[in-house]
Amino acid sequence: MGLDIGTTTTQMIVSRLEVTNRSGPTAVAYYDFSKREILFMSDVVFTPFDSQGNIAVDQIEQFVQAQCARAHIALSDVATGAIIVTGETSKARNARETVIALSQRLGDFVVATAGPNLESVIAGHGSGASAYSKTHAARVLNIDVGGGTSNFAVFEAGRVVDTACLNVGGRLLELNAQQQVTRAHAPALEVAADLWGQAQFPPTLSDDQLNAYAQRLAQLVLEVVEGHLSDLAQRLLMTPPLARSYRFDAIFISGGVGACLDHPLPNATFGDTGPVLARCLRQVFEARGMTLQTPPQTLRATVIGASAHTLSLSGSTIWLSVEHLPLRSVPVLACTLTWPTAADALTGHWLDKARMLDMDVARDIFALMLPPAVPVTYANVLNLAHQVGAFCQVQGQLPHWSASTPLLIVTDADLGKALGNELHLMMPDRPLAVIDEVHTDEGDYLDIGQGIFNGQVVPLTVKSLAFPAL
Repeated sequence: MGLDIGTTTTQMIVSRLEVTNRSGPTAVAYYDFSKREILFMSDVVFTPFDSQGNIAVDQIEQFVQAQCARAHIALSDVATGAIIVTGETSKARNARETVIALSQRLGDFVVATAGPNLESVIAGHGSGASAYSKTHAARVLNIDVGGGTSNFAVFEAGRVVDTACLNVGGRLLELNAQQQVTRAHAPALEVAADLWGQAQFPPTLSDDQLNAYAQRLAQLVLEVVEGHLSDLAQRLLMTPPLARSYRFDAIFISGGVGACLDHPLPNATFGDTGPVLARCLRQVFEARGMTLQTPPQTLRATVIGASAHTLSLSGSTIWLSVEHLPLRSVPVLACTLTWPTAADALTGHWLDKARMLDMDVARDIFALMLPPAVPVTYANVLNLAHQVGAFCQVQGQLPHWSASTPLLIVTDADLGKALGNELHLMMPDRPLAVIDEVHTDEGDYLDIGQGIFNGQVVPLTVKSLAFPAL
């Protein structure tokens, strides 16, 4: 099951996933999706909040139960799943705590509260942009244009290499059928001031005024893509801009506005500016010689579930000195560098990955993934220990960092005990786990169970988010 709780809407997808071990008989187990079949897609409903602005989690649970009844699916039949909390919803005071509680009531679910960068990554995977870039060996830009934000993700051969988020969306200005303004959010007022010199809208918008407003929004999106930012675009950015100006093989527009791209609708169909913004996006991009494509998924560009496989790890090969177990839904900070390129570049690489996942490396618990297929030599173990140590030095200089935060490391190489020994000598008081001979990838989460047999066996569950197939 995939449950997406967004700024404006909430939706649920139920799927049947088949997972296959792709590795050889003597290699580290590598599980991947061999079949994805969507069984049921729920209604899309407005996300419920209470009067204090908290997520009304009881109403969401009722929604899930009602949709399961419609789909003739018992919650007890759901093996695992994922709950993604995105947009302004992720900032709600009770977001992570209540959704984790909900996940435990629903079953063994991954929980991700996505800030603007991670939301961009999830949308790009969910739309099919990531898979398209992998199958076509292409550089693809996915722009997920929703109610309040536009989320940009750049993929190269299936890997995310850059992200950004702009406070531009279709529901920042709300209208009725007569194009009377019913609500104008702060970013919309900034656009009005930029257009007409005053941070206000007339009570009723003419077609020309509405088009001028939507054209300016579309132009702001284009500015982020081209890297030439006006003062207004800089003020509306919610993240750093894209690192450079790229040439793209394909540009996808997903999200609620993306769903209107190939299906023109009257201006105020949804009580906002989404349909007219979709038309203006196509106009401004095509005027620059850029063709926008509708991805396989637009409004449903989200998770369809998760896989989970559990391993029993031997305490004789891993290093484990973490007392507060179990740990649940620990995100993997992936390494996409290969060896020996990674031999002197890991610290910066991990920090870049953390930024793209909206991860606070001072406060959050996460697992550092080492480069794949590192040759097991003492020199390489020392190199990895020094690079992990350098990353920890950066952590230690940040405010709010605590030395009691566990250092978790995962690798597919057989070097857990050796690396753990070296790191323990460097930082003897820090809780430490080095888990070896486990395959992980970008977007994975770990559950680390309580050790059994006096800590000699530790259950580890690797969870991978599932997205629609092309």
